[in-house]
Amino acid sequence: KGRIIFEAPAPIILITAHKELEKLVLSKQQRFWKDHLGQVYGDMLHEAQYFDPVMRDIEALIDSSQKYVKGSARVLLKDGSFLVTGVKSPNSMIKKDLATYGEVQKLWDWRDAEGFCKVYGIPQRLFNIVNTSFVKELTEND
Repeated sequence: KGRIIFEAPAPIILITAHKELEKLVLSKQQRFWKDHLGQVYGDMLHEAQYFDPVMRDIEALIDSSQKYVKGSARVLLKDGSFLVTGVKSPNSMIKKDLATYGEVQKLWDWRDAEGFCKVYGIPQRLFNIVNTSFVKELTEND
């Protein structure tokens, strides 16, 4: 079994620029699953599993995730390296009029945090209810 190395700078530049554009448009979960399933897809392809039906499922998810990924990326090429210096998209989730820093929040207020904490804390509360011995052990060691 041998090892080979491919040099393909143009696709790497395009992929990197595309990923930066995706950061503007896709949700955190979309990016996570696209990256994860992309790795699974590559592994299966390498293992000659192209005709497995799950490959079509992965392709459908990736295709669906790209529906709103449109825009442009600016890339600086210099001395054998590159840097994505800017991206813009009409579908960007970063909106200047909704961005806040030391200003009035437009999308939520502090009262929403109570419900958020309760909902996101449910798995930990259930774990503690089910595993009271674990909680007791933790508190005894303090």
